Amino acid sequence: LRDSLFERCGVGLLLEADPAEDGSKLGEKDAPRYKRVNHEVELERTTFLACREAGFRRRGADGKNDGLGYRFSECLFQGNDAGIEFVRPSADSSFTIERSRFLANTRYGLIATGYAGDPSVFRRVSDSLFRWNGIGLHATCVNLELERCRVQSNLGNGIFASNFLAEPTTTRVKNSLITGNGASGFYGLADARLLTVELVHCTIAANAATGVYDKKRHAGKSQYSLRGCIVARNGEDLHGLEQEQVFDSWIGSFGDAGRGEPGFASVGAGDFSLA
Repeated sequence: LRDSLFERCGVGLLLEADPAEDGSKLGEKDAPRYKRVNHEVELERTTFLACREAGFRRRGADGKNDGLGYRFSECLFQGNDAGIEFVRPSADSSFTIERSRFLANTRYGLIATGYAGDPSVFRRVSDSLFRWNGIGLHATCVNLELERCRVQSNLGNGIFASNFLAEPTTTRVKNSLITGNGASGFYGLADARLLTVELVHCTIAANAATGVYDKKRHAGKSQYSLRGCIVARNGEDLHGLEQEQVFDSWIGSFGDAGRGEPGFASVGAGDFSLA
């Protein structure tokens, strides 16, 4: 699809696999069972406005890494209940989102839940804006990588990542700005399993509750690494992390005098470059 508009729909574009006849376990315990199918889907300059449920929804399982997956380029998701949903499960094929905007979606800008699948397969988002959504990005049991993104002024968490699968999952955020969100900038939940979080060259600032929050439940384990990051002016900069998990970074609350000041150019104007 190119240069298309979906406006005031229930779901703008729905892709759903056929129910599996053999009853194989592909989803959650109470989820429908789906056949595995391959998809190669590309959307360019496509807009989803004010859809009551979701702009784009993918439900069911794909073939394991044998399709090109899903690519979104220069798309706009605005005023929907959710911008993009990959649910029950989001399966093994990857998706790529480039130069897209997620604005004022009621629940989520992007939500992806499912199976990690091949640990080398990452869902990738780059050069995109998540602003004024309920939650900017929600990733459960998937490997996700963000690069050069702005996650700003979302009502709840900017990024929420969790894992309850036997396989470990990784969320990696690089060269991104996470600021002004109503709860945590980054919230990670390790629920009985292992969640790995890598934050590289990010500025995480002025989030109301926490800059980076590490939550463990049911004996879950987490591995965090902050490299070359600035974390400052949040309600609490870091929660649940230790100094040995931080490398070559500037953490405001680690200073001898307590909360420090990194010297942002103009916080009031939303300019978090360094003066």
